[in-house]
Amino acid sequence: MQAFLYKSRLLHNPSPSSFCILIAIYYVHSIVKSAKPRTTYKEICEIDEDTLFELLFPKGEKPSSKPLPDFLCLHREMKKKWVTLQLLYEEYKRDNPDRYERTQLYCLYRDWIKKADPVMRINHKAGEKMLVAFSGDKPHYQDPAN
Repeated sequence: MQAFLYKSRLLHNPSPSSFCILIAIYYVHSIVKSAKPRTTYKEICEIDEDTLFELLFPKGEKPSSKPLPDFLCLHREMKKKWVTLQLLYEEYKRDNPDRYERTQLYCLYRDWIKKADPVMRINHKAGEKMLVAFSGDKPHYQDPAN
């Protein structure tokens, strides 16, 4: 907060160099927009820190104009064999051309997974159990005589 006050003082100082003005304007632009026009340095200093913080960083996120995809359906499809997130994205984009692009959809899906599918950690003692995990096709046995 001290840095902000210093920069706002530079902005309102009558004779700083043009470089200082540019730096000050860059950093205090949001407070100048949210405060009344013609706010002086003294008025900014009189604002308590909580109010100043709320002016600089308003609470709440902007609601997205695009509706979210059905992540539960995407998650169910991901459990099927040979289905990737890229394939699901291509289907999604074909059906909804004006919605989210790939990177944003991936980020939203990852955020949804973190909230929807918690991981339970299991501690195993070394040598107590042996766990084998197979991925892809099921293992098959081929008779060497055939």
